[in-house]
Amino acid sequence: MIYIFRNYNYVLYCVTFLLFDIYNFDRYTIAAIIYHFTIFEMAELIRMRNDVEDLTESLFLVLTFMCLCLKYLNVLMRHYELRALLDCFRANLCQPRNSMEESILKQYDLKGI
Repeated sequence: MIYIFRNYNYVLYCVTFLLFDIYNFDRYTIAAIIYHFTIFEMAELIRMRNDVEDLTESLFLVLTFMCLCLKYLNVLMRHYELRALLDCFRANLCQPRNSMEESILKQYDLKGI
């Protein structure tokens, strides 16, 4: 019986580790794709330097994706702080205290949909 219990804990540990690993893999795969596209857009910007219209379009895309890269890097670097902030909002202090506050919260939650 103890052997089965130990294996069960090991299986839970392995599943948790794999799910965490898949989550990180997805995050960094998305980051790699975004950075890869940005680098190739920069190369396209250099290649299209003779045509002003194509240069303008490429410059717009490059600057947009560079801002996206910086924002995504910021999120990746500060994800622990973001998680702590979300936990703070989930605390009892930020939850509705009575039915009136719950109705106000529901009213404004539906406006976002």
